[in-house]
Amino acid sequence: MIATKANKGRPLSVRVGDRYGMLVVAARVQDGPRRQVRFLCHCDCGREIEVLAASLRTGKTRSWGCLRRARMRAAARAAAA
Repeated sequence: MIATKANKGRPLSVRVGDRYGMLVVAARVQDGPRRQVRFLCHCDCGREIEVLAASLRTGKTRSWGCLRRARMRAAARAAAA
């Protein structure tokens, strides 16, 4: 695990290979403008996305956007039935 100034010496809890929802962490990328730690993730749908480590840890980001669309389709089918 990596300790940086941004996380005040605490090790990051996000590691390459970890799965968060439909995302698998592939690599750490350059930190954001405010030293925010970001990771390159691969979604199960095949797309890539850069995500803040905090968004992964808190569950705010769980897919590229395909999860939301799938839920909307399922809700529409349930409402039509």
